[in-house]
Amino acid sequence: MEKKEELNLVSGKVGLMRFDAGSSNLDIPAQVQVISTSEKNRYVDGERTETVEKIALSVLDTKVVAVAERVGVSLSDMPAIFAEIQDPEMVKKLTGQSDKLVGKILSTANASLALRWVAFGRSGGWNGLKLVLDPIQAFSRKESK
Repeated sequence: MEKKEELNLVSGKVGLMRFDAGSSNLDIPAQVQVISTSEKNRYVDGERTETVEKIALSVLDTKVVAVAERVGVSLSDMPAIFAEIQDPEMVKKLTGQSDKLVGKILSTANASLALRWVAFGRSGGWNGLKLVLDPIQAFSRKESK
């Protein structure tokens, strides 16, 4: 895992801030199931490049998935947790085939929390948190129980 840049309170680089998910006071599920994926390209000077920078995930707590499936609720109707894979090697490996993660169960044991940027038309802002799942650890359904 790469060394994270040290930030101070006047840094201005709030998008780089990371917090250990295990030491937060948030209720974070131990395992999540991937519902959807989206490859996000790098932008340089406002221009989109062909390089995939990260993989965005919509995930649900595996316990919520089990209950929803038991009562027949569509997973797409459930409020998702936002997560990302940012590790450059893993992103490169998954580029063009990130949809293979849909349905997989991932551990949040080594996850960190980061601020989530939400676009609002031509502008945007920091609005909520996301899980950064680097490195990722996938399980089959049998292993996850």
